[in-house]
Amino acid sequence: MGEVCKIQGCEPCVYSVNQGGCQATCALCHVHHALKKGRPRKFLRNSYKDMIERALELEEPQRQRELQQLATQDKYLRALILAKLKDL
Repeated sequence: MGEVCKIQGCEPCVYSVNQGGCQATCALCHVHHALKKGRPRKFLRNSYKDMIERALELEEPQRQRELQQLATQDKYLRALILAKLKDL
């Protein structure tokens, strides 16, 4: 992961770092994005985990769209999604 994206406001593809890679041609950014350190309060972290679990229960391609949309909401949420996808 040598290159880091410097474009302000771009939307990163959460599937680009997954072992299988991005399965569809998408217009989202496939360059590594540095994540902000720190984490939200426990209630919000638990909320994020619930949202991810609900999204993973969906069928493709709806699952991919939902995870992409969630990943754009918060950097911590994006990091959770990335970690979950690596475990799959």
